[in-house]
Amino acid sequence: MLILLLAVQMGCACANWRAVFVAPPALAAGAEPVPSFVAFVDGDCYARMSRVQRLAAYPWQTLHTHDFENHPAGTRPHTTLPLDWLILMLAGLLRLTGEKAAALDVAGAWVSPLLGVATMFFLWIWSRWEQLRFRWAMLGFLAVNPMLAHGFALGRPDHQSLELFTLAVALAAEISLWQQPAPGWAFLAGAAWAIAIWTSLYEPLVLLAAVALANALFAPAKFWQGERLWGWALGSGILLLALALEGVRVDAPGTGENAALFAAWSRQIGELMSLAPWSPALFHWASWLLPAAPCLLVWTWRRGAAISVEQRPGKLALALALWLLLVWALTCWQVRWAYFLALVMALSLPWQFQALFGAVWIRLAATLATVVWLLALLPMLGECRQRLDTLRHGSEANFAAARAAESLREVAQFLRRENTASPSAPRGILAPWWESPPLAYWSGLPAVGGSSHESLSGNADVARFFLLPAREAAAAKMLLRARQVRWVVADDPERVLPLAAELLQLSLSRLSQPTLGGLLASDPLAAPPFLRLAFANPDLKVYAVAEAVFTDSSLPPPP
Repeated sequence: MLILLLAVQMGCACANWRAVFVAPPALAAGAEPVPSFVAFVDGDCYARMSRVQRLAAYPWQTLHTHDFENHPAGTRPHTTLPLDWLILMLAGLLRLTGEKAAALDVAGAWVSPLLGVATMFFLWIWSRWEQLRFRWAMLGFLAVNPMLAHGFALGRPDHQSLELFTLAVALAAEISLWQQPAPGWAFLAGAAWAIAIWTSLYEPLVLLAAVALANALFAPAKFWQGERLWGWALGSGILLLALALEGVRVDAPGTGENAALFAAWSRQIGELMSLAPWSPALFHWASWLLPAAPCLLVWTWRRGAAISVEQRPGKLALALALWLLLVWALTCWQVRWAYFLALVMALSLPWQFQALFGAVWIRLAATLATVVWLLALLPMLGECRQRLDTLRHGSEANFAAARAAESLREVAQFLRRENTASPSAPRGILAPWWESPPLAYWSGLPAVGGSSHESLSGNADVARFFLLPAREAAAAKMLLRARQVRWVVADDPERVLPLAAELLQLSLSRLSQPTLGGLLASDPLAAPPFLRLAFANPDLKVYAVAEAVFTDSSLPPPP
């Protein structure tokens, strides 16, 4: 059964493999095929892999700044080392097997699915150790859940996959400690919480606060009992190591001079959207049992029914209800919490099913639980089937993503060749912010835009450039000079211009026409004389910035 669930989980997570492992066709009959390459899922993944590229040369360094985004100022990101090291270790193992040329890219592509397997395998061992009834409901939920499939997706080396694994370990250990304190679980909980907090100072800290609150309300003595202190000591040691290596940077997004920019930019980011508490999407991610789950958990507590062979739930069911309500509310605020809603929902399922079937004869209970599970997860099972079908046959979305990646990589390879020919020239790339991270990763050149909120000032300048009236040559020159841009990459104006206007909170219909972004994408012959068309493919156009822009004495010097 475990092998089957792992196969389903991997199939759902790897359904996009045609968009990740891209094999471009030969350009002509008889021509040699172009080597395949790895294309990651989104801009954040390329930013992560740009970090890993630099760490591969000097594995023991710490990256306090990113020079590949928000050029030329760079950024001081919140990204941390644990996932970087994990990718490097996986790449090292791949090199031992003979995969050397693309070991780093392949490791980045596979790290999240492997963390998903590790999460499932750990929870299987843990549930067997605790002898949980209805544990297959939890494991089956993990295998088919669409949000967890995205969190552990192939080609998505994002910190959320490591967070999900470490928080699954931490919360499972907390549940075991609640039922029967043991030094082993205390050490595991302390280490897991510390690595999760090292990975991100956001979600793990909130969930740790939720665990502390539940203990304070329902079992205040358990949180500071003797067995726990050694675990907290181990966790504190790991966090002190993180502090020594990386320091602390507390810089909440959406504050200061970039507050308005962040508000507009966040509306373009799906994970920062809000939902109504009764949104069907929530039930799709957490099953149709979600509205009843807190009531079922309270019922389990009131009945005091046994959840395993030896343990009774006590007030643990109340703690699970509190955690679930908290992450439900947080998911309504920001969709990025949906990963953790799915995780907490999965962990609580044995206790929910205990409320429904705990008093029923064991064989009948298993049958009824299976029927309820299938009905509750019907939307997930439908998406799971679609993902497995996509794994076999592909989908138009995957093929379109592969074509877009081919186009971007072709541009990046051109930029790399040109920069090798004249490395002393200003090196920056000005491109739409969502295309900047892959261009920077594949070309080795820094980009003005970026996928993180730390790059908002660069993203704003990119938007201003594309929205400039085509006749305002002086303003365009000043911006290119200030940002030390050598290459401008123009894309479809129907996509670029509306997002640029939304970021700057401008009305696109009131802007002077034609805009520079629209002109560069549609009519290269009418481009300003300081921008020369250097390369084009069916999707993108690349313009070289004239050297005179950087030597023009009539322009003010860059800041």
